[in-house]
Amino acid sequence: MKTSLKCIAAALLISPICSIGLAEEQTPQPPSGQHQMGAMKGGMGGMMGGMMGSMTEEQREQHIRQAQDHMLKMHELMNQILAAKDDKERERLKEEQRKLMREHHKQHQEMMQQHMQQMRQHGGSMQGGQHMQHGTPAQ
Repeated sequence: MKTSLKCIAAALLISPICSIGLAEEQTPQPPSGQHQMGAMKGGMGGMMGGMMGSMTEEQREQHIRQAQDHMLKMHELMNQILAAKDDKERERLKEEQRKLMREHHKQHQEMMQQHMQQMRQHGGSMQGGQHMQHGTPAQ
């Protein structure tokens, strides 16, 4: 018991010191003049920056609103699943959430295919004819 208390006390004393060290190592923020999504490099950040960069302000705003709507629906379903007392009700809500996820995934794939088609038409095809899979070349 004494050993456990000593370990907990030591951890509590060390944790603020570690926090200070981590705070000092944070990377600087990109200049405020750059578009945040366009400033990200690699992965989906770079891909989304390229796709959203070709959108008009109105299209970008519509895309962001649709993403927000999807997130709110997912969170609402999650809250309902967690609050459900009946196993059948919980399973029905889970299936509804999976359906929403499948629909969103299908829309995402269609959007990516359209974007890749546009890239090919404008001479921006990927090297070696590679296909994209979640922002990275498929292996």
